[in-house]
Amino acid sequence: MDFRAATPPPDPNRNCQTLTDTPAVRKQTHSFEFLVGPLDRQRESVLIDTDQAILVSPEWFLDNLMPKVNEGLIDRVVSKLKSGRRPYIVGDRWRGFPNDPIHSSNNEATTFMPLVTIAKMVARIGREEGKTSLVQYESNPHCAPHSTCRNNLTRPDGYFILRSRPGTHWIDIAVTAEFKKAKGMSDIADNIKKIVWSIMHCNRDDARRRFCFGFTIENTNIRYWYYNHSALCVTDGFNFITDHRRLVHFFLAILFATEEELGWDTSIKRVANQLGALDITVRSETGEESVFRTIRTISDFRADGLLGKGTRVWEVVHVVDGKMVGPHCVLKDVWIEADRPREGQTLLSIRNSRSSLRFKRQIDRHFLTVLCHGDVFVQSRDGNSQADDTLLIMMHGQDIPEDYPVFDLRPPPEPRIPSDPSKTAVGHHRAMEKVHVFPKPPVKITARRHYRIVFNEVCRALHDETSLQLIFKALSEACFAIRLMHRNGWVHRDISIGNILIDADNHARLADLEHAKYMDDNSVHTIRTGTSDFMAVEVDYGEYQFQTGIDFHQHLAPEVPPPDNLDEISSSSRAGSEEPSEPLPEPPQASTTVGAVPVDIEQIDSASKQPVFFRHNAFHDLESLFWIFVFLFTNREIVVHDHDEAELERRVKQRQLAATLFHNQEARRKFLSADSRKAELDCLHRSVRQVGMALEQWRLKLTAGYKKAETEIFSISIDSADYLGAYLMDEIIRIKNSRTLANIILRPRDYDEDNVEDNESDRSQSEVVRILTETVTPTMVRRRTLSSMTEADESSIFTANVVVKRPRLS
Repeated sequence: MDFRAATPPPDPNRNCQTLTDTPAVRKQTHSFEFLVGPLDRQRESVLIDTDQAILVSPEWFLDNLMPKVNEGLIDRVVSKLKSGRRPYIVGDRWRGFPNDPIHSSNNEATTFMPLVTIAKMVARIGREEGKTSLVQYESNPHCAPHSTCRNNLTRPDGYFILRSRPGTHWIDIAVTAEFKKAKGMSDIADNIKKIVWSIMHCNRDDARRRFCFGFTIENTNIRYWYYNHSALCVTDGFNFITDHRRLVHFFLAILFATEEELGWDTSIKRVANQLGALDITVRSETGEESVFRTIRTISDFRADGLLGKGTRVWEVVHVVDGKMVGPHCVLKDVWIEADRPREGQTLLSIRNSRSSLRFKRQIDRHFLTVLCHGDVFVQSRDGNSQADDTLLIMMHGQDIPEDYPVFDLRPPPEPRIPSDPSKTAVGHHRAMEKVHVFPKPPVKITARRHYRIVFNEVCRALHDETSLQLIFKALSEACFAIRLMHRNGWVHRDISIGNILIDADNHARLADLEHAKYMDDNSVHTIRTGTSDFMAVEVDYGEYQFQTGIDFHQHLAPEVPPPDNLDEISSSSRAGSEEPSEPLPEPPQASTTVGAVPVDIEQIDSASKQPVFFRHNAFHDLESLFWIFVFLFTNREIVVHDHDEAELERRVKQRQLAATLFHNQEARRKFLSADSRKAELDCLHRSVRQVGMALEQWRLKLTAGYKKAETEIFSISIDSADYLGAYLMDEIIRIKNSRTLANIILRPRDYDEDNVEDNESDRSQSEVVRILTETVTPTMVRRRTLSSMTEADESSIFTANVVVKRPRLS
């Protein structure tokens, strides 16, 4: 699927190039289809997201990515394999491979079984040299290793695995392998798909994974693979049957490597007799170390896929002398871009931006508070302790040339026999035209730093809440927190339903500030920011979209903002307090900038060719808040027991709207910028029809604000959206305080069949729950429209409207 940005309408006041701040790329591995799709579809999603690997020579790979091996040891092992009464290298071939695999009459498992013998002999000779081996090579392609965190039935053809272990688990595998006897394009493509998936699964199933190795064989051609969170590398192929030294080098490096050299994080220990529990060491900025034990996993979906942050979040407890002490807290483990400020530093910068004690209390109340944080330290090759870095440590600081070759992870199909040019069609303007294949540009390698941060508050995400009144309360507080950031010169850049948290006192806290940025910061990153479902349309396209001459004044938000009284947002928390309410601080002095460079607008000619720097601004944060509302009211159902047939049609329309907006980039853009979308929002349930009307007004005022701000791109500043933010917060509070939302409950994401009365057969109940709770995709919408439903479908859905119980509300 192509998500390249479309060119916006021409701006009569500008004739210039657009440069984007940070590109936006939709990740297939974060899509609904990946989460619930078949294995082949999941594997394809990983390849689409990764797309390319860095092609390097076997020598560069062995010297710079593999654990160090003494050259003399390699020579001695090869010499011993060639000598003795029964040498294993005979002539120029391994004795176990007298013929090329393609000529073998055995299956692949039997054909490549001699690799087990080669590994055993290399290990035996190494141990005679005084080496100690942690792993051994095994081949059992008929057995699927056990997975800890994900369901996975993949059966790798071979693997290096810990010698001392209980059973066969993915978390104990150091290196995976895939084999094919033939060497056709389909064999190569199948091996690539499987090895990339296995490497990815090793990483996502084991929180201790820093990097992984692998190898693939097609007939006699072997390639070595290496992965970390910044890069995927693969070697040129070579003949493993005749090039004995390179194979022995690889086997020695793996067999006698330490845990850290094999890619495991030694700052994380598995807790004995507690399945899945981990003891994680967090090193503060001052060098003090603390250990935390995981209680449960809060989030790990970003571990799906290869390149990226790989964020994991746990609920943890502090461990002292092996015993858990103190309250529960939250630990976040992430691979952040090395040149980005750390989240703890960003929170501290925002908190210290003003000296007022009341302002600091506002920050502490609406954001997470930090217990400790710092980079993860590991031992480098020279034995010193250094911050774990994907380039400086894992790749030993070796720079990859900018013109490195690109290895396509999705090779073309088998070439067809070309037609005889003399027998092709003639007379067409494209007849006899040659097809030109242009090479893909290389992907920029970005160094990532391993970072951990511990927060004091254990919260639940907004998407787990079901009470509409509490949801609106949380979103009003989140809007206040967003404006608090904006007033101090910061943009969040990743407002999503998962980054708005609700604490134990039912107050909202804004989280995930690792991509937050000071508005005047002109640094540019190649890594995407934002969550696709809630990403502002302009950020998604990487271009300004509202540079038009259309009149926008009738829809602008009021010029006089409502009072920013903290009591209005969450009065229950301050009931009885004599402390006066604190308004939002004044915004910073507005400045007109391009990047971080002041610009004199009067000196810019309207026909100037000076580039327009697309920047994430305050409007984009507020638009993400708008999409959260749309997502909640189109992707979630109201718990009702309506009986009429019109309810069936309404639900189908609501699901069609959800599928359109959250699975189609261009449809989102048109929905946001249209003159009116009232008809589409009429599909919401009548009990929340007022919310639909409010969403339409918010959309109009949002687009009007964009159009006004983008009449002069260079004048957009951090306070340009301040009035819009005040209007949105006031409207959210107004709806929250109305009686409209009283006792309205959203169906929980993990809807239970026990809520269905026993007036149908078990089979019918299962079908009812499936239909009501399935998440809609475009394919599902096409399949399940009113015109195509059978009578049985209508009957089952209509029954569902009758049997769902209304919860008892105290």
